[in-house]
Amino acid sequence: MTDERKHALELEYGLTKDELLDAINLRFRAKVTLEGAVAEVHLGKHIKRLLDAGLIARYEEHDKDAYPDYSIWLPEQLRNHCG
Repeated sequence: MTDERKHALELEYGLTKDELLDAINLRFRAKVTLEGAVAEVHLGKHIKRLLDAGLIARYEEHDKDAYPDYSIWLPEQLRNHCG
């Protein structure tokens, strides 16, 4: 496979995708970290669907320690209805 078709992590670490996935799968802490990242990606997809459906007004994604992964704003009509 040419470098143009390789994932950035393959180039950065000099391993194939399978070698990278095996390395994660065989290490508890790496796998727990991956599980957290996967959960964040799934949450982001769900939030995007809520935005597309008009159930939230907007959102911001954060990647900071001791800070929520997402901030979500409700549409005005929902805030008035819930308040």
